[in-house]
Amino acid sequence: MMTDKKHYGRQVVVSLVVTIAVLAVVVVCFRMFFLPKHPMNNEQIYDVAVKVFPLLIGFVMIQAGVMVAHRRDEDYADDVDKLPPNAYDMPLQKMPGDDPSRLNTQAMASTQAVVVPAQKEEISVSPEAAKVAEEAEKKETIEVNFESIFNEELQSAQDTDYDITLCVASVPETYQEKMYGKMAAMVGDNAYAFTLDNGTTALIFPFYNQKETQEVVSTMDATLKGEFKDVSVRYGFSSRNGRVLSTDILKHEADVACGL
Repeated sequence: MMTDKKHYGRQVVVSLVVTIAVLAVVVVCFRMFFLPKHPMNNEQIYDVAVKVFPLLIGFVMIQAGVMVAHRRDEDYADDVDKLPPNAYDMPLQKMPGDDPSRLNTQAMASTQAVVVPAQKEEISVSPEAAKVAEEAEKKETIEVNFESIFNEELQSAQDTDYDITLCVASVPETYQEKMYGKMAAMVGDNAYAFTLDNGTTALIFPFYNQKETQEVVSTMDATLKGEFKDVSVRYGFSSRNGRVLSTDILKHEADVACGL
């Protein structure tokens, strides 16, 4: 609810009257109590009054300015707190059918034009052209398996001269499926995870050298040991380390390091 407007002009006048009354009381007390004990002539009293009067005027002006500034602050707060027209019951009109200013949903649906999709023209393609297109599509398709991904990542690493590391993990057969899922989830986007035909798990770490890969795998292994306490996992690592070599060599080095 907005506050009522205050009559600040009346307050200024009242303050001025009070100030004059207080000044009159001070003058009377001054003449009754101070002058009898300390005689002063009219010239001395006039000099004091001339010096005090501007101070009193300044005090009244400061008080009026403070009142006006306070009024502006209150007016600004009232303007900020104002609600837009017809906004008092807006929370009660959330559904389209509750607000009479909105069109009914069914009426709006009935007024929409029905759009009929245009039929596509069939284009005849010769068998030769279809065969060429099919072969081209097959060439562009990349098989998502360990060999293709490893070969592609290793080739990219050698072309742009960055490191890549392969980690081979040997897990007991009864825990292979469970631990593979845990490993793939823990490495996340840092590596590619695959289950190989011999039951081992291969982790491809692009942009990681062998030391960095061992740190990641060490953290992962500590988590696995906390969940699978009786399971022992062996790891083997092989890194490109600036060499130009094939995927078979890296895979063989990792298998040997793993004890396979």
